[in-house]
Amino acid sequence: MKSKFKFLLCPLLLAPLMAMADAPTAPATATTSINVSAEVAGSVALLSADSNHLSDMQLQYSPAKGLEAAKQSVKIATNDSAHGVDVSILEPLKLTDSVLNKSVDMTVLLGSKALSSASQHFAAAQFNNGETQPMDLIIKQTKPGSLDAGHYEGRLNIALTQSTNT
Repeated sequence: MKSKFKFLLCPLLLAPLMAMADAPTAPATATTSINVSAEVAGSVALLSADSNHLSDMQLQYSPAKGLEAAKQSVKIATNDSAHGVDVSILEPLKLTDSVLNKSVDMTVLLGSKALSSASQHFAAAQFNNGETQPMDLIIKQTKPGSLDAGHYEGRLNIALTQSTNT
């Protein structure tokens, strides 16, 4: 009885496999959509040194020293080779803990220049193919020292203006 059963089951099991082998195969297709956009912000920009977006900056706290300086490598870019770029901050940077209602004054340096509401000039001669050499954007505690425990945060707004000077 076993041999008759094998004889009947073998064709039943092999038939779908043979049908699949004989069936024409259609080529597999796929469609991918990619959104592409560009934000054009004018004739001047502050970019990371690798031309990506600037990163948020996180300062580390040392109980012995206060806030450690944070830095990232940046460059200024312009499409006007005849004029320099003026850089300033819109308001002094303070990190504030809203729960404790305490704040700490911060110093902002771009390269070796301290940024404030007064413009710092980057001359046209500092630009090679429309970009400065990479320089450090440094944020540090103005008066190093200990702080009360908490979550301090603030926003740095940097203004870049195409200068009328070279």
